[in-house]
Amino acid sequence: MARGKLNKVRRGGGKHFTPSRALQAQEFEKAEEENEEQEEEEEEEEDDEQVASPSSAKKPAAAKDDSSAPIIEVENPNQQSQRNLKASDLDGSDQPRELSRREREALEKERAKAAFWKAQSEGKTDQARADLARLAIIRKQREEAAKKRTEEEAAKAAAKASKGGSLAAQTATIKKALG
Repeated sequence: MARGKLNKVRRGGGKHFTPSRALQAQEFEKAEEENEEQEEEEEEEEDDEQVASPSSAKKPAAAKDDSSAPIIEVENPNQQSQRNLKASDLDGSDQPRELSRREREALEKERAKAAFWKAQSEGKTDQARADLARLAIIRKQREEAAKKRTEEEAAKAAAKASKGGSLAAQTATIKKALG
C-alpha cells in the first residue's frame, strides 16, 4: 500500500463519535427487547405452572433480573440545550408590558378580520347583501326553469298519448279494410 498525503487523517478528522441521543436510543431499544423477552418467558412459565398445578402462587417481583437498566449515563457536558429567548423575556419582570407597534398592528388586524367575517356571515356588509341578492335571483331562475321543464314534459306526454291513440286507430281501420 502506498503511503502519501492522501491517506493521512488530518486534524482529528478520523475520530468519529456517536451522539448521546443515538446511544440513549440504542439502550432504550435493547431494554425494550429484553423486557419483551422476559414477559414472554414469564407468560410461558405461568402457563406451564397453571397446567402443572393451578393453585401454585406466583413468584415474587423482587426476583426479577434488573439487567435492562442502563449502567452508565452518557451525556455530553459541553452540549447546551437550545433556548430561544426573546429580548422581552430577558428583563425578568412578570408585569404586563406595553405591546410593540408591530404586535399592536397584528392584533388590530386580527380583530378587524374577525369582525369583518362575523358581519359577513350575518349579512350586514355590502358584499354579503349583494351575494344574497344574486343568490335569490339565481334561485328564482332555477325555479322558473324547473317549472318550464315540467310543463314541457307534460305537453310531450300528452302529445305522445294523443298521437299514439290516433296511430292505433289508423292501424285498426287499415286492418279492417284489408281484412
